[in-house]
Amino acid sequence: MMEISVVADGQQEKVELPKTRIDKLLTKSVISKTKADQTHGVTIPAPQPEYLRDSDRRTYRPHTYIVLRWHIKGGAQTMEGKFFIVDQCPYDAVLGLDMVPPDKVEEAPDGRSTFYPFQLSRETPGKRYQGRRCERQC
Repeated sequence: MMEISVVADGQQEKVELPKTRIDKLLTKSVISKTKADQTHGVTIPAPQPEYLRDSDRRTYRPHTYIVLRWHIKGGAQTMEGKFFIVDQCPYDAVLGLDMVPPDKVEEAPDGRSTFYPFQLSRETPGKRYQGRRCERQC
């Protein structure tokens, strides 16, 4: 488990997500409806609602998503991505393969996944990455 902070477009206040996990089988990242509502961000209808399944065999069928900027607590980089909003999530958020490439995740001895941020040796703290760069000040 790890802690991330998220901020919605047009908002200043961060929302803490202390119960966040990484799932290497989940194709899209999800956020609990409660936490998504706390961001006061704009929800967008999903183009085609689809079933998502995580490694714990939970199935989600989100109908909306929200675009959030996020960073790991204590981390220097800010990423941006779509979080699909789900009702029955036992976590604040679950980061899927759309946010965390498999080569940045490593299994810890206790079986939990550990995320190695996108900090590359040629980057300096404060640069952002999430597949596409965050162009505005995050």
